[in-house]
Amino acid sequence: MSCTVQDYMKLQSEINNRFALIVPAHNEELLINKFCENILSINYHKELYDVFIIADNCSDRTESICSKYPLTVLTRHDLSKTGKGYALEWALEKIDLNAFDAILVLETHKLSLFSSSSVFPQFLQ
Repeated sequence: MSCTVQDYMKLQSEINNRFALIVPAHNEELLINKFCENILSINYHKELYDVFIIADNCSDRTESICSKYPLTVLTRHDLSKTGKGYALEWALEKIDLNAFDAILVLETHKLSLFSSSSVFPQFLQ
């Protein structure tokens, strides 16, 4: 069975994958506000993606800034296990991964270096 470009585009528009967007953040108060605004303004069905910010061993206002947005803030304090790997391992145990079709890990500081903290609006499409 052959498929035209129009058929393919229609099929793609009907696919509604659920995404978990996981963002490890350690003392990111200078970037996290703009990042949250951008990630919540992407062009995708709001009910089909959840944003999880891991406030990892933060000593600044990262957690309080994120808590002002409609996303999930996971706060971790464990100075014996520091770093992104431990933060992600801990968060993945807290999140119901079966509720999602895909998981994306994003970094606030890397995005800000390349695009002024902006997330490409269609990146989930």
